[in-house]
Amino acid sequence: QPKMPLKVSDYSWSETEQMVFITVPLKGVKPAKADVYSNDLYIKVNYPPFIFEADLYDAIDDPNSSAAVGKGAVEFKLQKRTPGVWGKLLMEADKATLLKRREVSQDASREKQAEMLKEEKMRHNEQRRAAVQKQMTIDKAEQQKLDDLKEAEKRKAAADIEAVGANSAALASAGSGGAGAAVVPTGTSKTSNPTVDSGDTVDGGDAPQAVRKTGQIKISFTPRAFKTAARESKRGEEEEWLSNQAEARKAVQEAKQYAKDLGVDNDPLWLKDKGNEFFKNGDFRGAINAYTAGVTLDSRMPALFSNRAACHLKLNDYYAAANDCSKALSLLTPPVEENRKSRLIAFSRRSAALAGIGDFESAVSDVRCALELEPESAALKADLIELNKKRAEELAGK
Repeated sequence: QPKMPLKVSDYSWSETEQMVFITVPLKGVKPAKADVYSNDLYIKVNYPPFIFEADLYDAIDDPNSSAAVGKGAVEFKLQKRTPGVWGKLLMEADKATLLKRREVSQDASREKQAEMLKEEKMRHNEQRRAAVQKQMTIDKAEQQKLDDLKEAEKRKAAADIEAVGANSAALASAGSGGAGAAVVPTGTSKTSNPTVDSGDTVDGGDAPQAVRKTGQIKISFTPRAFKTAARESKRGEEEEWLSNQAEARKAVQEAKQYAKDLGVDNDPLWLKDKGNEFFKNGDFRGAINAYTAGVTLDSRMPALFSNRAACHLKLNDYYAAANDCSKALSLLTPPVEENRKSRLIAFSRRSAALAGIGDFESAVSDVRCALELEPESAALKADLIELNKKRAEELAGK
C-alpha cells in the first residue's frame, strides 16, 4: 500500500501590495527531485515523501511569477493580479469548495497554455517567414551586385576592344603614309637622310631586334582547402573547421575499426544496441563511437542520431546534440503515430541542447512541439514553465 505524502506546514511567507514571497524547505531532498506546479489560484511542490500545497487567497499573474529550486528550499515569487494586501496566504473553505476552485483554475490554466502554444507557434512561423523573406532580399541584392559588376566588366571590355581597334587603325595609317620617306635612295649615305638616325635600319635592311627576351615565370600557390580567397579575419574560423573535420574523420575511422574488430562491421542495429549498453554504463564516448559506426553503415536510422545526441548532452556538447536531433527529426517523416514517441524524444533533447546553448526562444518552441505530441506530460509542462521564465529573464536583462 502506497504511503501518504507528508504535508509540509513549516513554510514561511511575506507580501507586499504587488508580490507574495513563499519559502518551502526541501528537508534534505535533492532539488532535482522537486516537481513544481502553479496556476493562478493554486501552487504545489511534490518532493517525495513530502508535498506542499497552497490554495491561494487571491489570484496571481502566473506567467509573470517564478519559482527557484535550490539551496535547500523552493522560493516562490508570485505577482498579484490585483494589487493589495491579502493579510493571509490561504483561502479558507471546505474541501469540496477548494477542490472545485482548483479544478476551475486548472482548466483555465490549460486553456491559457493552449492559447500561448498557438500564439507561440504562429509567432515562430511568422519569424521563419520573415527570415526567409529577409534572406531572399539579401540574395536578390547580392545577385543585383553581381549583375552590375558583370555589366560594368562588359562595358569596360567593349571600350578596351574599341580603343585597341582605333590604335591599330592609327598605326596602320601612319605606316602606310611614311613608308616612302623611310627609304634611303641608292648611293646616298644614311647620315645624309635627316629623318633616319645613325644605326637604325630601313626597308630592305636587317630585321629589328625584339624589345625584350621571352621567358617563363613560375608561380607557386600555397595549398588551400577552401575555394574562396584567404582572409586574415576568417583564418581562425577556417582552422577550427579543418580541425573539427579532422577529428570527425578520425572518430569515424576509429568507429569503423571498432566495429570491424568485433566482427560486426556490417550490422548497424548491433552497433545501436552496443551504444545503448555503453550509455547505460556511463561510457558516453564509447557510445558515441558505436553510434557513429552505425551511422557510417546506415545514415537513415533516426535512433542512431537521437541516441548520439543524448551522449552529447551528457558531455555538454550542446551544438553537436542539437545537430544530431535535427538530423533525426529530418528522418522521422512523414509524422505518423508510429514515430510519435521518437519525435517526442528528439524534440525534448533538442530543447535541452538549445537551452544549454542559451537559445531559450528556440528551446521553448521545441518543448511546445513535444507537448503537442504528449499534452499530459507533467515533466514537459514543468520544462515549459522553467524555459519561459528563463526566456523572460533573458529578455528583461537586454
